[in-house]
Amino acid sequence: LVEIGPGQASHQHTGRMISLPNSVFLTQAVINETYTDQFVLHTFTIPISSSDPWETAERLVLESANEECTPYLEMARTHFDQMVGRHSLEAVQVEPRVSIRKVEPGRIDLIVRIPSPARRKGRVEQAIIRRFLRAMSKEAPAPKDGEASV
Repeated sequence: LVEIGPGQASHQHTGRMISLPNSVFLTQAVINETYTDQFVLHTFTIPISSSDPWETAERLVLESANEECTPYLEMARTHFDQMVGRHSLEAVQVEPRVSIRKVEPGRIDLIVRIPSPARRKGRVEQAIIRRFLRAMSKEAPAPKDGEASV
């Protein structure tokens, strides 16, 4: 197996190979991230401060996700519709979505789920985050006299 990492957040090849003994397949869960070679439903989290305008952040993340995913949304929809029919699964909504979770005082997580080409999910995630951060910086109010800008 080819290692991807570091951790689950980067989606980059590390250049290392992993060897697993057969016993691992019988005693541990093994995740096949490329079960479908074409498209996956990829989920990632964007944490924000609970003092940030979460409605604005949610809207901007969703807009960013829709803009990045539009070029292949129909192909992804067709792919998942075929999987539903082939494997007798429940219908899947592939449109980007954002869920909100309050995980601890002072922090809100925006949980983003997008369709993505299977081998480009890290790049698509980064493009959405960058687009979102640019949009948030434009939405941020100008600092008042005597306040430092962030």
